[in-house]
Formats: sequence, C-alpha cells, structure tokens
Amino acid sequence: NTPWVQKNLIQEPRCIRKGKDWAEYVLGKREDLVFEVRRFEFATAVEDDTRGVPHVLSLAEGDAVIIRPLAFPDRGFRLPFSETAIVPACTGKYTIVNEGKNPCKVLKTHDNPSWIND
Repeated sequence: NTPWVQKNLIQEPRCIRKGKDWAEYVLGKREDLVFEVRRFEFATAVEDDTRGVPHVLSLAEGDAVIIRPLAFPDRGFRLPFSETAIVPACTGKYTIVNEGKNPCKVLKTHDNPSWIND
C-alpha cells in the first residue's frame, strides 16, 4: 500500500558532507539492505575514498566526468552521461572531475558498512 511504502521505504535525501561547490547525500540506507545509495552533486570536482570497499558510480546528470585515482592521476577514466563504472576497492582516494559546463549528479552505490565483516 502506497502510504506504508512512503512512510517506511522512501527516504528524503540527507546531506552528509559538503564543500564549496559540492555535496554528498544519502538517498537510501537501511539496516536490512546490503548496499547503500548516495549522490554527489558538484560543479567542478569532488574527492572520495573507497576505504577498501568498491564503489559503483553512475552519471545521472551532466555531460561527462573523469574518475581519477589520486595515487595514479594519469589513469583517469572518462564516464559519459548515463554510463556506469566500478571503482575498485584498492583505489583508495579518487577525484571525480566535471568535464562539462553544467553541474553534475553522480550516483554512488557501495556496501552498507553495517554488513561488512572486519
């Protein structure tokens, strides 16, 4: 039933960190789900860290971005609009750079930290 779904499953985006021209939002996180969905909104670039967990990135708005590992900046990967890429767990810190003139939105999916065994 729709009211139950809206009350119990649909979450409002919640900003968890932000900078000068970027922000990261949690879109979906539940203790009973093995994954978590977040969204980056940014004008120029945003930095993130895999912290040993693979990230799945999808460009939802914008022309294209470059995903660039900080340890190997010459090994950047171009991600066009509506495409998806996996950032390996071993990548560590990386930057997502906007190649276009309009702001970008990148969806990020990764394992729910409460499901990861130490």
